[in-house]
Amino acid sequence: MKLPSIREADNHELGKVVIVTSVLMIISAFILPIVFVMLLQDIFFFSRSHWIFSTPASAYIIFGAGMLWVPLVLIAFLSIKVWVEKREKTIRFVWVYGLSLMLCLPLFALGVSNYYYMDDQGIYYNDLASFSESGFLWDDITTVKRTYTSPDNSSVAAVEAYTFITKTGEEVEIPYHSRDTELRQIVNRVINEYNFEVID
Repeated sequence: MKLPSIREADNHELGKVVIVTSVLMIISAFILPIVFVMLLQDIFFFSRSHWIFSTPASAYIIFGAGMLWVPLVLIAFLSIKVWVEKREKTIRFVWVYGLSLMLCLPLFALGVSNYYYMDDQGIYYNDLASFSESGFLWDDITTVKRTYTSPDNSSVAAVEAYTFITKTGEEVEIPYHSRDTELRQIVNRVINEYNFEVID
């Protein structure tokens, strides 16, 4: 028995599937990226040698964008299919929509590969727009710059990020959150151990 192609599918039935799928994907895009990114990073990048392994917010955002891309393409396909068939024609180039759906995969991959970690050797990171890891050895770093932010209605400044600067002037910025006491302890330890200059 030959299954009907999506080109010949009934718009009413197809519409139900697209709407349910789109609603689920849109809701999930605000919740599931945290779960998926953490799980996949744990599978692909976990090492007991890491002092700390953390994920910037940008990783979750780009993964969520990949999830939102799926309903966008599905809704576009359904809308164009309905419009074309009202003109008593058949939708063409269905493969373009299938190919467009695949664009979510690089977004997922970029999200999962966006991280930073510290270990005995140094600090390593993978930027959002890259699939290759970069890093600096502790011996190559000379300075740690603390960036501060002042919360609304508060005169107390809080650390927003740590920037590690090498002898050659290269920099890597690590975001910091007040609840991340482990990162603060590690940064203070390496500052003392390697006698880094601290810029406030």
